[in-house]
Amino acid sequence: MKRLKALKKFCTNYILCILVLTGVVGGLKIYSVERTALYSKTYRVLQETINQDYENRIGGIYRHTEGNKRKSHRKIKEQWVYTEKELYHVVYQDSIYVPQARQYADQFMMATQCPVNPSVMAGIFKEKLMENVGGDYSCGIIYRHNGIAQYSLNDTISPRYASCLTPMRFLDFANTVSVQGWVDYDGLTVFVNMHPLGMIGFVVLDFLLPLMLLTGYVIRCYRVHIVFDKDDKLVWIDGKYCAMAKLDRQILKLILKNKDYVVTREELKQAFWPDSMTADKNIDTHLYTLRKNLTDFPRYQLDTVGQGRYQLKCKPFRRIQALGRSFCQNVK
Repeated sequence: MKRLKALKKFCTNYILCILVLTGVVGGLKIYSVERTALYSKTYRVLQETINQDYENRIGGIYRHTEGNKRKSHRKIKEQWVYTEKELYHVVYQDSIYVPQARQYADQFMMATQCPVNPSVMAGIFKEKLMENVGGDYSCGIIYRHNGIAQYSLNDTISPRYASCLTPMRFLDFANTVSVQGWVDYDGLTVFVNMHPLGMIGFVVLDFLLPLMLLTGYVIRCYRVHIVFDKDDKLVWIDGKYCAMAKLDRQILKLILKNKDYVVTREELKQAFWPDSMTADKNIDTHLYTLRKNLTDFPRYQLDTVGQGRYQLKCKPFRRIQALGRSFCQNVK
């Protein structure tokens, strides 16, 4: 019986630990997936910013003809790019649409004629972030031309510590012009932008499940767990056998039957020594031995709660307090 109870307790604690660990890991996994989705959305916002900035800059130089626009749904594998100094034959690894190929060529030529202004692009980036993500976050653009970096608003420190730094996005066919966006999201941004199902899963796994298990554990700690066998010859306290004299067991059982585990001195006299002249002495002796038996179970304490009244109290954290005091004394 004793081994069976120990095995049952071990299995229960093992299952609880597995549930808590699974919940925490599952919640963190959901958080990681949602954070990745947020960063992917930020990268898409950067692409929209690049397109908008391109349209703004190219509009100040020239517009492509309607004839070229009709070819926008056609893909090409290669193209020729004419500049004032050189002729470039560009071969792409995969076929791309004509507008994209045209933008690669324009970005290459505009890098010297009308280069990207990082601060202007950062303003567009911020507006689109507010539309797509929501919230006013610190953000900026890192622009590179031939390996030389320029930062929006002369900000060279924030990108290093920003929570989100997008991958580098090359703008031209020669990979000489690139931009990166950075956003310093706060801790609540991922939760605000979570999918409803992801939010429910995260709350359940990382908050409700551990809270329910912790509540159950606390309730168990405050619950008195003292069991007698059918003949009242043996007693187990918190699943551990306690060697106790017969009369001490009977007194303990009487205490457990009363409301709030309170017994009076008069009740003890009437129950065990109704006509004895040494009743008071016997009560003191057995209360002493009962308290001594409970010293091996720090969770329980038999206190005097008034003149002639005694209460069995359950103090779940008394063992932790004792260990803390012992540790502090050893340190000193």
